[in-house]
Amino acid sequence: MAASSDKHKRILEAATQLFGELGYSKARIETIAEMAGVAKGTVYLYFKNKPDLFASCIENRIDELIALLETEIEKCSSATEAIRKLIEIHVKTFDENMGFADLVRQNLVNLDHILREQLMARHYQARQMIEEWVGKICCPDSGITPSVVVDVLIGATTFAVASIHLTNGELDTETLVEELTALLAPGITGQFA
Repeated sequence: MAASSDKHKRILEAATQLFGELGYSKARIETIAEMAGVAKGTVYLYFKNKPDLFASCIENRIDELIALLETEIEKCSSATEAIRKLIEIHVKTFDENMGFADLVRQNLVNLDHILREQLMARHYQARQMIEEWVGKICCPDSGITPSVVVDVLIGATTFAVASIHLTNGELDTETLVEELTALLAPGITGQFA
């Protein structure tokens, strides 16, 4: 089973990389199989077709992000520290996967409605988990709706990273995380300066 799991993982990693580099339409199953070190037919043992593989890459990224958030947020001892960690994880993840994120947004239409609905359900499930966490840890008494907090955190971090990339600027992750935390945490926690 370990070899089977390893092949699955290698295929997902190769596909994610190639989709990110070439785009959905130019990525070929043959090339993905070659990059993963498996035969083309092996890819079809794990995935029905190219849209299924693409959807699995997206779902895998969501699962990795959720696992990282769960692990890191549990270590936080204050709401401000937890907000900082959420911002840091989102900034780094978006920065490292910006091309893939763009690709996902542009190519969801290539998926059949069942796959698209499954991905949207998984995304909603992940978002609900983050909103629950935000409601319990970050703003239980502030009166701010957790979904608004999540929108602001994700929107601000995404826009900041995208702006830096679009202007070919140098991304100083640590400074960006500190500045966004200083700007957003007091309002979210209800601890205005």
